Amino acid sequence: MEFGVDAVAGKRNYMEDRYSSQLIQVETENGKETLGLFAVYDGHGGEFAADYCAKHFPKVVIQHPKFPIDIACCLRESCESFDVRLLEESLKWKTYSGCTLNLVVVSSRYLYCCNVGDSRAVLSRGGVAVALSKDHNISNASEVVRVKQAGGFITHRGINDYMSVTRALGDLDLKGHKEKWFPELHLKADLVIATPDITVVDLHPTDEFVIVASDGLWCQMSDTEAVKWTRKTLRQYADPKMAAKALIKKALSLGSKDNITVIVVVLHRQELMRDVTVHGGNIFSGTFSKKVAAEWDSSDDSGHGRGLFQSVKWKRQGSLLRKNKSFVSNENSLPSKDEDERKEPNAWSRMVETYKTKFGKSKE
Repeated sequence: MEFGVDAVAGKRNYMEDRYSSQLIQVETENGKETLGLFAVYDGHGGEFAADYCAKHFPKVVIQHPKFPIDIACCLRESCESFDVRLLEESLKWKTYSGCTLNLVVVSSRYLYCCNVGDSRAVLSRGGVAVALSKDHNISNASEVVRVKQAGGFITHRGINDYMSVTRALGDLDLKGHKEKWFPELHLKADLVIATPDITVVDLHPTDEFVIVASDGLWCQMSDTEAVKWTRKTLRQYADPKMAAKALIKKALSLGSKDNITVIVVVLHRQELMRDVTVHGGNIFSGTFSKKVAAEWDSSDDSGHGRGLFQSVKWKRQGSLLRKNKSFVSNENSLPSKDEDERKEPNAWSRMVETYKTKFGKSKE
């Protein structure tokens, strides 16, 4: 199991997204097994809730007494109990911040998706996008009905003309303090809830990868577009981190102004790349992808987006890249190995060649 993560602030001056990713070994009835836990937390109203969730929520899941025997039940109960804990911390620190949650647990046989809010997870099954979660926002008809039944109302700006997300962790102002904020309304229940949707999928040999991302990506790309773009990048570089970066770059070029966090988890690498050769050689045996990945790893991964792609430097033959206007202007293209390997003659070598041509004598 391989994964890559990238996060940027985008056009905003602040970063409220957080993420967590880890591989753990657990004891099962069939022996030891490696599980992957990957989550995106999209904060709003401040970074406190997202930061707190990223630091503590995975531990709550892993320490649940039903983990890993009944992961679906574990995720559901962990969300609801953790929300109570987060609200207590919010009251203590006097904050009304909240965050969405999309957490994916990957085992050898199953994939579990726990969703609260409008972050999203998508599975690529043989190149076809399979949605693992539904967005909890004012575009979801069932969510609108629930909010109205609770005594709230919906405008184009969101719940009570206030917030577009309808499920989240935290948000004390729309839960414990809702009467203070909306005294004129006769509220019957919380307007925003932390009840998750749990999806369980049997893994298939054709399952290639999973994308978990905040809505900064999905506001500009459909599930199908994201899968297609990720497939293209993985086939060319076989690097999930570069695939995450490529998705973010594409979303920014399409006009996304939100924070963006993307996790790409490769489920069956060899199956995805089984018949792929790139520029005359097998992608796994080449060193180019490693060199490029090392360069991209040196970019800013703090989540503040300072020069994410502008800071990438191509050490070898950088002048050639600068002269290649077609590559610089085409956002849908990716650099090839041939372009990087081709050497541009310097001034000295050109002068020597010219001298040999004009004045050199062949050896009899």
